[in-house]
Amino acid sequence: MSNFTQAMKFVSKWEWMDKPDGAYTNDPKDPGGETKYGIAKSSHPNIAIQDLTLVQALEIYYQDYWIKF
Repeated sequence: MSNFTQAMKFVSKWEWMDKPDGAYTNDPKDPGGETKYGIAKSSHPNIAIQDLTLVQALEIYYQDYWIKF
C-alpha cells in the first residue's frame, strides 16, 4: 500500500467518516462554505463541491496537498 493510500485512509476517517456521500455540508457558520470529502469551497472556488466525486477529491488531495508538500 502506498504512503498516499495510507494517508488517505487516515484522512477519510476524520474528514468524511467513510460516508458514501462524502459527508457533504453547507453550514452557514462554517467559513469554508460548502464542504465534501474534506474539500472546502473557500479553498476551491471553481469546483462544484456538491457534485464532487471521491475520485475527484482524491485527485485534489494528491495534486494540491501530497505532491505540493
